[in-house]
Amino acid sequence: MKKLTFVLRTILTLAIAVLTTPMALAASDAPHYFSHPNYANSPLPIIPGTCSVAATTCNADSDCPTGETCNGVLVSGGIRKFKDRLPGLGADKANNLGQYIPVAVPDTTTYPGSDYYVIELVEYTEKMHTDLLATKLRGYRQANAAGGPTPPHYLGPAIVATKDRPVRILFRNLLPIGAGGNLFLPTDTTVMGSGMTAEGHMMGPEADPQNPMCSEGGMMKAQMVADGHCYAENRATLHLHGGISHGSATAHRTSGPLLQMRIHSIQRGSASFRFPICPLPVPAR
Repeated sequence: MKKLTFVLRTILTLAIAVLTTPMALAASDAPHYFSHPNYANSPLPIIPGTCSVAATTCNADSDCPTGETCNGVLVSGGIRKFKDRLPGLGADKANNLGQYIPVAVPDTTTYPGSDYYVIELVEYTEKMHTDLLATKLRGYRQANAAGGPTPPHYLGPAIVATKDRPVRILFRNLLPIGAGGNLFLPTDTTVMGSGMTAEGHMMGPEADPQNPMCSEGGMMKAQMVADGHCYAENRATLHLHGGISHGSATAHRTSGPLLQMRIHSIQRGSASFRFPICPLPVPAR
């Protein structure tokens, strides 16, 4: 009986393994979040070599015909360690790639007694490593700095706050709209608030729950956003962690680009509204 039980458990385990074995995913495929792993393209070292007689490309002797050796193997390429310095605070602390974390400069006159900043969310590129091409990113810049908007840099700008002095921030979402607003990375649209809207769910259940409708990219996703069936991927939320603030505690306070919100009001988060304590600044006379 024990032997039979062991055999049955083994068969069941093998059956589950067969059913759950992930399929391969090509680089051009759309991301699927449950049925098989996604594809990531990270540069790997190049190891060129030539077989001693056949003159074919090889990485080791085992790649060559019997009796031949793999000559000229030299590891190159990939991402090398410890090549770049860490970026510092301020342009004078930029590293060898030109990276630094900008320090925001407050406007202290628009709202007397407060530090006022206009922060914009933009899409930009920045070189993240000597061995990599520039990477597309989404990040922040200060728009009301002297001389105009500051160049966006990863993790910046940093706002230095002072105890008992209010900080006011006007946040603008300047991300692309339409198909350009889709994230350039695989997006898990099964997370609440990132996939179908309430109107989208009224269309009926997902045809393939393992590959949600809103995970499609390109113009198809843009159209579903325009129809109000999927949330846009260019919404953002700006809120404070670890401090006393008014109404910033929920991630539902998202906002999209202004033109997109004028067309599709659903792109504003359910908890977004203007607070009476934050009137628009009075234009200078």
